[in-house]
Amino acid sequence: MVSPESSSSSSTLFKGLVFCILGKTSVASYLIADDIKKHGGSQSYTIGLSNYVLTSRVDSLQSSKLKQIVDDNIVILSDTFINDCIKSKQLKDFKLYQLESKSFITQAASSSTSLSKSTDNSTTSSNSAATTTTTTPTIEIDPTTTHISGISIYGDTDKHQPKFSSYYEILSSHLLQCSSFVKNNNVNKFFYLELQKCNLDDGNIKYRIYTQFGRTNELKSSTKQHRYFFDYKECCDVYSSIYNNKTSEENGYKNVLVSHSLIGSPLKLSKNTNTKDNDNASNSLSQYANIVDEDVERVKQRTYVSKEVSDLVSYVFEKSTRSLIGNFSVTFSDKGIETPLGVLSLDQVTKGETILKQIYSLMLDQDQQDDDEENELIGKLSSEFYSVIPTKIGQTQKERARAQFKSLADVDNMMENVQLMKDLATTSERNKSNLVTGTLVDMKYESLGTTIHHCHPSSSDYGIVNRLLQKDLDPSSSSSTSSITLVNVYRLAKEEEEINFREDIGNVKLLYHGTKSENIVGILVRGLLMPQIVLSKGGKRSDFGHLGAGIYFGDNISTSLKFTKGRKKVDRTIVQQRAFLFVAMVALGDISEQFAVQPLIMNPPTGHHSIQGVKSTPSQPSYFTQDEFVIYSTDQQKLLYLLELKY
Repeated sequence: MVSPESSSSSSTLFKGLVFCILGKTSVASYLIADDIKKHGGSQSYTIGLSNYVLTSRVDSLQSSKLKQIVDDNIVILSDTFINDCIKSKQLKDFKLYQLESKSFITQAASSSTSLSKSTDNSTTSSNSAATTTTTTPTIEIDPTTTHISGISIYGDTDKHQPKFSSYYEILSSHLLQCSSFVKNNNVNKFFYLELQKCNLDDGNIKYRIYTQFGRTNELKSSTKQHRYFFDYKECCDVYSSIYNNKTSEENGYKNVLVSHSLIGSPLKLSKNTNTKDNDNASNSLSQYANIVDEDVERVKQRTYVSKEVSDLVSYVFEKSTRSLIGNFSVTFSDKGIETPLGVLSLDQVTKGETILKQIYSLMLDQDQQDDDEENELIGKLSSEFYSVIPTKIGQTQKERARAQFKSLADVDNMMENVQLMKDLATTSERNKSNLVTGTLVDMKYESLGTTIHHCHPSSSDYGIVNRLLQKDLDPSSSSSTSSITLVNVYRLAKEEEEINFREDIGNVKLLYHGTKSENIVGILVRGLLMPQIVLSKGGKRSDFGHLGAGIYFGDNISTSLKFTKGRKKVDRTIVQQRAFLFVAMVALGDISEQFAVQPLIMNPPTGHHSIQGVKSTPSQPSYFTQDEFVIYSTDQQKLLYLLELKY
């Protein structure tokens, strides 16, 4: 592809054009995609949304895809079209790059016919089931319905319960969670309701309410029960009464919105299982392959990013989720944030964040509240938080105490975890709204919203970074910076930052920004942001630095290395870990120099664009051991490189 030095043509070269890259390509497809995006074009992973399909060989396209291309009258171009346009700095004649597809249409049509015949029966039965479903109204909770007595309840393994077909439909379900730490309580439990319907052999319709409940940290020992009905209205009334009873102020259960539930009947769980043995999952994968690219096996294996970028993405996601596993017992998969009860939606995580901000505000106002009253309110809000964000909390007093918020620092730490959950939930939401490739790594990469290139040691980008580092390294020094090894350089580009960057402010410098590995996903998703919660009444924030609520940079690598956690002690021995530094282009403009700590600063002084904590010298003593630069507006920086180091 075109080297960075020669790709200086207009960034609008492919503006308004949407390309879909399919089949075999003359170079790695991710390089083609990056060149398209750099020059104003768009890449689609669905054929129907594209103007053109790019490939090097038509015979490498899947037959069903080729038929769709022909049916939609989409032109197939040689992928060399992109490279040639960029070299000439103008759009080439499309006709010169158009590939013949008619000779392959017969084969595509034949494959399509065969596929159609093989699915006729399943389509018919599916349509039949769908017709049956639509005749049954969706349940709406009646808020006026209270407890209804006299309903028989059967245990899940009770042999004497009424007959109910194993081929049933799920008409409605609700997942509820209740956590309470008020007045020495240690309540952390869930309750699940599911309304089912089946057709009996005698032609009658029967309904069943399935319930499951227990402690959130002991799912395997949860209780499962059934209630049976022939009358639909009676069934709905009982369902509503159970829901209303559990969500009443007295019982305190909260509705939890999950995109995939890990609680429910066998049918509910089978819909959320993604294994090779599951027919639904196999069918979904086949449909997915038809929409995205290649045959099923290649969709499972193919990746659109280079090996180095793939390794980076896997590592930073693993580091991000590891801290959540410890705090919430959650994992991150292709479905999203998996809690003990299911996969949380982004809206659900945002609810938890809102509650944390309420707790924070309450703690800041502690001087205006009675201590007992404040503690009770914090206890209620803490209970509400864990009801909204389900997690495993043990039954011991120690585990209960660890879960409670007792200080601003506790809220700070949890806010970091919730922000991380939001970042990962955002990546999951993006994956759902954009059909991407079939590997989890590709889905993670796309969801970051940042173009990432691995820079070869012989590239100009690598040279820029190496020269930047060398000016800080003193081989004769015994400090940790003298033993720094540059492992990898990644070039970054975020479209929003490129558009918003205020280069016109002037005094633009390349500066470092250090961070822990578990924060990299969030920075790649959101960019560098200002601290979330506004400081007031002397409250202390761990992410507010010596010069207030801004974004911090250093011009010396040693300043930023302190924040990377690239070293740790194991049995009194210093162990090197993978450490990462961002290099950003920062518009400092007019700088206000400071020599003392000023933690309450929210903006630079009038007439200035940034603040510098000036390094102490014999002639001018200062609090700062190294120069620190702070900006207070995100549009004064854009991420340029991510460096992987060992030291």
